[in-house]
Amino acid sequence: MKVLVLSIMTFFSVTSVVHTYYVGYQSSDTLLRFWIPVIGMAMISLYAIVRFRSAFPMLTILILSATFHLMPYVRQPSELIWYSDPIFALQLVNNIIESGHLNFGVGTGATPFYSYYPLFYLSQSMISIVPNWSTVVVLKYSMSILNLLTLVTFYLLLRSCLTKIIFPPIS
Repeated sequence: MKVLVLSIMTFFSVTSVVHTYYVGYQSSDTLLRFWIPVIGMAMISLYAIVRFRSAFPMLTILILSATFHLMPYVRQPSELIWYSDPIFALQLVNNIIESGHLNFGVGTGATPFYSYYPLFYLSQSMISIVPNWSTVVVLKYSMSILNLLTLVTFYLLLRSCLTKIIFPPIS
């Protein structure tokens, strides 16, 4: 049963992401190829939460969450950033890569303020340098990956805390 649920979730996720990539959000078949798969993923996630008493429902929630996080970035051209925050982060990351170190207060717009909280931007520059990936691609997808890792961490913390509260160790 888990394989079937996972297969349907993956099919719905791929269908909606491919539709977003090729067509966008507004077209005549958006209901069929975007909204029905998204609603289907939500319903299947609810079913998995009610039906299974393991970590499996978290996997379905992660697939749903990853689909939502990737939608805006999949629609953008590969070497283009649309939003303002990543543009400031791109300035900072490119400055770190070019100079080889972090310069505080450098850049235009909000970039000088971003430079005083450098941990995420330092890691993005390392991720760009080591495998020689494009900084634009790293910036586009790193926040989605960080959000998913935060969701997994939150789930694992809650699960361990709730397990101790609901099923306390027998002494």
